[in-house]
Amino acid sequence: MRHFNTAGPVNRPEAYKIDPLSRWNTEEIMGLIREEKYFILHAPRQTGKTSCLLALQDYLNNEGKYFAVYVNFEVGQAARHNVNTGVKAIIHQIASRVDNLLKKSLDMNQFLKDYTPLYSEHSAIDTILQFVCENVKKPVVMFIDEIDSLIGDTLLSVLRQLRSGYDIFSP
Repeated sequence: MRHFNTAGPVNRPEAYKIDPLSRWNTEEIMGLIREEKYFILHAPRQTGKTSCLLALQDYLNNEGKYFAVYVNFEVGQAARHNVNTGVKAIIHQIASRVDNLLKKSLDMNQFLKDYTPLYSEHSAIDTILQFVCENVKKPVVMFIDEIDSLIGDTLLSVLRQLRSGYDIFSP
């Protein structure tokens, strides 16, 4: 039975929906991606932002030119000001999402086991993203959801790592 889904991303076959990619100018978004630009998708709660990002991830991965990965940084929210705990949760989320998309062709669990203890919470995101970029061999596009749920030093550490590693992540 079809229904309106308000509990999270649209479950496409079973929910009434508007095609997520038709809700914005996909060519404009693709232009931003080709130019390696940051962009923000801003809209009120429960309007389909996550569904749009997941649909764009699928679109890009099916197209084959990019490796796109959606990551929800909300997993670090409960850490509050504990940067180590927040960053650890985020890198595990990144590893899980990459593993899922690549069908475990990169051993992200081994990466976490071998490398995570070597890096501080102020460089671990940099390190995992560099590892993914070096091993995927396609430009990596990362869609970050719920980064605004992070607070304090955890947010600062995450933002600084994303910014400082940007030149490394580019092909």
